[in-house]
Amino acid sequence: MDGSVPQQRMSLRHLSVAQLTNVVERSHARLCAVLVLLSLVCFLPGFTSLQPMDRDEPRYAQASKQMLETGDFVDIRFQDEARHKKPVGIYWMQSASVAIGGALGVPEAHTTIFLYRLPSLFGAIAMVLLTYWAALAFFGRRGAFLTAALMATCVILMVEARLAKTDAMLTACSVAVMGGLARAYLSRGAGVLPRRALLIFWTGFALGVLIKGPLILMFAGLAAVVLCYKERSARWLLTSPSGVRREPCRPALSPCAAASAVPRSRLASALMTALLRSACLQLSPRRDGRRRSGRRYRTGRRGRQTRHS
Repeated sequence: MDGSVPQQRMSLRHLSVAQLTNVVERSHARLCAVLVLLSLVCFLPGFTSLQPMDRDEPRYAQASKQMLETGDFVDIRFQDEARHKKPVGIYWMQSASVAIGGALGVPEAHTTIFLYRLPSLFGAIAMVLLTYWAALAFFGRRGAFLTAALMATCVILMVEARLAKTDAMLTACSVAVMGGLARAYLSRGAGVLPRRALLIFWTGFALGVLIKGPLILMFAGLAAVVLCYKERSARWLLTSPSGVRREPCRPALSPCAAASAVPRSRLASALMTALLRSACLQLSPRRDGRRRSGRRYRTGRRGRQTRHS
C-alpha cells in the first residue's frame, strides 16, 4: 500500500501534464501565448536596470533623442555630425516609444534608456512568434513550438533584446520574409498562396528596408536565386493568392497580389509587377534559347571545319 500511493501520484502528474499539453496544442493562440510568456521570462530580467552597453547603443539613443528634441524626423544627427549610416526606421521606432512613454507619465522619458530598448524587445518577441509561423510550413504544431522555444532561449537573442539597436527588429523582418518565401516555394505545386503569407512577407520586407536598407533584399534575393537555380525555373514564383483566379505571369510574392488584400497604389503595383515579371522571365530557362544556342554552336563548328579544310 505504501508503494502504490507514490505510483498513483506519479501517474496523476503524468496524466495532468499530458492533458495540459494536449489542451495547449489544440490552439495556435495558446501556443503563441506560451511563447510570449517564455520570451518575457528570457528577455525582461535586467531590461530596465542595465546601463547603456555597446558603443552603438548610446549613439542610437542619442540620435533618437535629438530627433525628438528638434522635431526633425528626416535628418539624423548625432550631436553635430550627420548619422546616415542606417535608414531612419529604427530612429522612428525609438522616438515613438519614448514619446508614448512620456505621454504615459514616465519620468524623464528622454533620458530613460529602457524606453529606447522597447523596439528591440518587441522585435525579439515578434521574431519568436514569426519563427513559430515559419516552422509551421515544415513541421506540426509541436515541432514549430519547440523551434520557436529554442529561438526564445537563444543567448544572442537575449542580448539583442536588451540593446537599443537594429539587430532584433531586422532579424524579425528577415524571418518574416524567409517564412513567406518558404511557403511560396513549398506551395509551388498547388499554385496558390495564402493572403496572410503575402501580408507578412511584404510587411517584413518593407520594414526591413526601412530599418537597414538592402540587407533584407540580399537575404531574400539570394535565397530565391538559389531555389530558382535548383528548380531550373522561376515558375514557383508565379502562383496566385488563395481565393483569386490565377492569371498568367502573376508572381505570388508581387505587390499586385498583396494589393488584392491591402489597398495600394495601382501605379506602384503595376510597376513592381512588371519588374518582377521581367526578372522571372530572365531567370526561367527557355527551350527555344537552348535550341538556338545549339544551332549556332553547330554552325560555328562547321565554319571552322571548312576553314581548316
